[in-house]
Formats: sequence, C-alpha cells, structure tokens
Amino acid sequence: MAGTTYVGTDVTLPTFIIIGAAKSGTTSLYRYLEQHPAVFMSPVKETLFFAPDWWGGPEGGGRGVQTLEAYEALFAGADAARAIGEASPQYLSSKEAAARIKSVVPDARLIAILRDPAERAYSAFLHLVRDGAEPIKDFPAALAAEEQRVGDVDDPIWLYREGSQYADQLERYYEHFRPEQLRVYLYEEFAADPVRVTQDALEFVGVGGDFVPDVSLRFNPGGVPRSERLHRVVGGDGRLRQAMMRWLPPALGRDVLVRVINRNLVKPELPEDMRRELAASFVPDIERVEKLLQRDLSAWKP
Repeated sequence: MAGTTYVGTDVTLPTFIIIGAAKSGTTSLYRYLEQHPAVFMSPVKETLFFAPDWWGGPEGGGRGVQTLEAYEALFAGADAARAIGEASPQYLSSKEAAARIKSVVPDARLIAILRDPAERAYSAFLHLVRDGAEPIKDFPAALAAEEQRVGDVDDPIWLYREGSQYADQLERYYEHFRPEQLRVYLYEEFAADPVRVTQDALEFVGVGGDFVPDVSLRFNPGGVPRSERLHRVVGGDGRLRQAMMRWLPPALGRDVLVRVINRNLVKPELPEDMRRELAASFVPDIERVEKLLQRDLSAWKP
C-alpha cells in the first residue's frame, strides 16, 4: 500500500480512528462512542489494517484485516452514519500506521488516549498475566526481559517500556496530519469523567456533544483474576462465554460477561518505590510529550 492512495474510490471507509495507546481505555471509548445513533463503529476492534508491522506474518499465523476489500466490508451498512470509526490501539506504536492512514483516509480524525507511562506498563503486564500469556509473574523481571523479547513479540502490549514512550509515536502522527485532526486525551481524565470525554470525542468526530452515553461498564480493565477457573470459562473461548453468546442477544451477552469478568478481577497496586523508579526512567520522554501537547504532565513524574 505504500505510495498508493485510495482517496476518491467508491468505498466506505472510516472518518475517525482511535489509534491507542494500549491499556489506556480505548475499548471503553470504542463502546461508548458506538452507542450514539449517528456513529458506526467497525464490529471488529483491533482491525490492524494500517499496522502491517503487527500482523505477525505467515509464521505468526497472520492477524488483522489485511486487504482493502476486507477492511471496507467491515463498514458495510454504515451509509446512514454521520461518523464512521474503528479502534486499533496498535496504531500508535506502529511505525507504519501513520503514513498508511494518511495514504488511505487523509482527512480522518484521530483520537489517542495516553496513560501514566508506569501505570500503563504495569497494566499491560497484568493483562498478559490475566490471560495466562506472560510466563514471568514478577513485574521487574518481565521489564528486564523486554529487550530480549522485542524481536519476537507479535503485539505491542508486550512492550512494557517501549509502548509507554509516546513522544516518537505522536511525532509520527504530527508529521503526517494537521494538529486539528488529532485529539489527545489523558487516561486519568477519561477515568475520572468518562461522560465528558466521550461527549468531547463525539463533538470532535462531528456528531455533536449532547448525547449522554451509558458508562456504567468499564471494558477490558487491567487486573488479575481472583478465580482463574472462572476466568477460563467466561473469558476467551470459555464454555460459558460461548453458551451466553449463543443464547442471549449479542450486546446483552457481552455486557453480562463483562460484569462477571470485572467482578472476578483484582488489581494489585504497583509498589510506590517501583513506580518512582520506573517513572524516573520515563522523564525525558514525558518532557518531550509535554512540549508536543503543551500540557503539564508532572503527575506522571516521580
């Protein structure tokens, strides 16, 4: 797709994209935005279409939507919508996504949510522990292993440190898009007032900001299961999940499962001494982000 433009072709494509960061509330924002009657969201979250560096390739089994035709098919039936969107948090860390988005949907509006880098790294670690993917259960040891893992991982969620360094990631987007096309929120403000942030995002994507979303559910929160057995049957391809999605309306089945999963999760606190040490390592990057966004991010510093 490099160097190719599809602008002007008779296809339905997104007018806005949630680009990340991972473990920063993107799933919740995706679910809140799709409640608006004038918004159509891709039924597949994490299409990865614009991030071939995270497809995994044939040896990794391949992931994501990899052709324009398949990507366009996700938005069938969106003709009546005033705003059409998708959410792939891998786009922020992708080294290719910004240029590819520019070549296909140059006028798209882009939404990013940034989280305290130390907390985001820890949440990503807990996510992988929760799903049984992270064999190293000690956070400092997992951080130390990152450098050796970089060339082998197929998802940026494994990049605890690198995924929390936002300056280079944002600069790629500011290089390709006008500043008014990007809206950057902080996870902390989204968590504190999800209605206000969602309404601002709705205004940004062009459908007005008066709609009041139901924000009673948090989607894909960090944490580890109290009962691993319960998590296995309600998460992933668990038997209970399959049965509920078969017999209940999809949205109802999903929401019931989310409530069960959330009640079964507990989030261990990141020890304060570890947080300070980790935050100190991020200070140079945080200061670059402060200049890019013209925002005070001292709360992220030690």
